[in-house]
Amino acid sequence: MKVGDRVKKKQLLASGTTHVFFQANVWIFTFLVFMVGIVWGIGKAAVYRYIPDYFPDEVGVVGGIVGVIGGLGGFAGPILFGYLLKATGLWTTMWMFLMILSVICLVWLHAVVRRITREQNETLYTRFEHHAPALASDEVVEPA
Repeated sequence: MKVGDRVKKKQLLASGTTHVFFQANVWIFTFLVFMVGIVWGIGKAAVYRYIPDYFPDEVGVVGGIVGVIGGLGGFAGPILFGYLLKATGLWTTMWMFLMILSVICLVWLHAVVRRITREQNETLYTRFEHHAPALASDEVVEPA
């Protein structure tokens, strides 16, 4: 091809060999991808569920920020995958990175929700986070 050449429909513009090493069974891989999607869907729903509870005056702003962060992840993810693959030579590095990032986000969300719950309602926080005090005596109570 030269500059100015016309490209015909279905014309081969590049050729080469691509080798993708895939060790797992395709059904196992499909199951795992569906599980990741389900778990991420539940996590996304949880984030959007918390927004009106904890930010009632800024629902639009916070929801927009969450959406922008998700869009940035969708944009930067494939680029990051290329860098990780080039740096390590392992196709699974992106899955490992996504797992680590997901665990960090889960722990962060849990910590933030606990802190906000404690700040907003101490009684509710102690009811769910601490067990009821034990009985004053060690006697076994028989039903009447």
